[in-house]
Amino acid sequence: MERDGQRDDWGVGHRVAVLSFGSRATTISESVSMNATAKVSSSLLVILSSVPLLLSSAGCAQIAVNKIVKQYQQRFDADVGKATKDDYTKEWGPALRFAPVSDGEVCTWRFSYGTRGYASGSGYGAHAQAHEMYDEFIMTFDEKGVLKQHRFRVQR
Repeated sequence: MERDGQRDDWGVGHRVAVLSFGSRATTISESVSMNATAKVSSSLLVILSSVPLLLSSAGCAQIAVNKIVKQYQQRFDADVGKATKDDYTKEWGPALRFAPVSDGEVCTWRFSYGTRGYASGSGYGAHAQAHEMYDEFIMTFDEKGVLKQHRFRVQR
């Protein structure tokens, strides 16, 4: 095989195109032989058969996040007007950030669960991406320290 893309693995002189799907690369020649068609078909079959698995795993992650969000929403809605800054400080430790506001204080707690990442590559290069997994709670307390309002973020 020549590096300029003019010859393929079968020794036929013609241009070759490379299709990249994640870490798999598939070559398709302009004048496709039966052998090349079989290789492309089997590669595409493997790739296409994995798409539902990828989509379902992304869906499962979203279902888990939605469940956590619902639990937090129920808990903090019930805490409004009852729970105090001291209650959360006892449970979670001191706030990461806090700022006075005209009628109380806003406090932020953040809990990190590590980093999630992925990498993919092809004949044209590699790509990697990562993000922190965390829960962040932004609580507004009145001047007596009672929970007045809440917001939160869930990143998985």
